[in-house]
Amino acid sequence: MLTIRKRDASGPAKEPDHQPRIAIGEEGDVLGCAFSGTWTTRTVALVDAEMRKIEKRSGFK
Repeated sequence: MLTIRKRDASGPAKEPDHQPRIAIGEEGDVLGCAFSGTWTTRTVALVDAEMRKIEKRSGFK
């Protein structure tokens, strides 16, 4: 979930635990993604390139 709160959106994530992360798993023709960390309007750019690579992958349900 993308959050827009003043205390979260006012600056970049300072601690690694608060940065958005994506874990990817493949099983057969299924691609699964698990999202963790804090997703804010400022930190979402940290994973934008990775998300775009996932979006371009083919052959999965």
